[in-house]
Amino acid sequence: MVERITTKKLTDFPWLNLFNSTRILKDGSPVNWIFASRKKKQTKKEKNKPDAVIIIPVIDERFPYNDAQEGDYYLIMTKEYRIPIQQYEIGFPAGLIEKGDTIEETAHKELLEETGYKIKKITHISPITYSSAGMTDESVVFVFCEVDGTPGKQNTEKYEDIEVLLLSQDDLVDFEKLGHFCSKAYAIVHMAKKCGIGTLL
Repeated sequence: MVERITTKKLTDFPWLNLFNSTRILKDGSPVNWIFASRKKKQTKKEKNKPDAVIIIPVIDERFPYNDAQEGDYYLIMTKEYRIPIQQYEIGFPAGLIEKGDTIEETAHKELLEETGYKIKKITHISPITYSSAGMTDESVVFVFCEVDGTPGKQNTEKYEDIEVLLLSQDDLVDFEKLGHFCSKAYAIVHMAKKCGIGTLL
């Protein structure tokens, strides 16, 4: 039984900070936990707002090249260099929700910037989920969407190194060979492999 929790901010950076929470248990003993957070301060109200979106973009048939047939689906993923692991990671387009922006606005903006593709229709938005609750309180929502099959130009930041991957159902047969996967992306791609990319819409 936890009687009270106090939290102290340890760093002061724009996008990510460290906090130390002390739990005082019923027997009076303290338990300390260091974690990372996207927030400036810890409040219960802020915990109800997601920090970021992860976008699951699917192109529904009528793809203008690559000999696509009616009924074919394509999954858009990204291969992005990640400094903490010092290698490329396969995942989905994603981004932080800026102050004043909605989940939908963020999804539209981030997909266009990172891939050059535009959302035609959002089919599902998940409830808030947590990235890795043992080390961070970062919360994300998954935005599943149908995407226009005509690619545009990426508009990434100068520090972003992102390659766009366009995957057919056949490409998913040995998708593990593509490289190192984000844990959140792996489960979705595995499901698409077993059940079909179209089931994600």
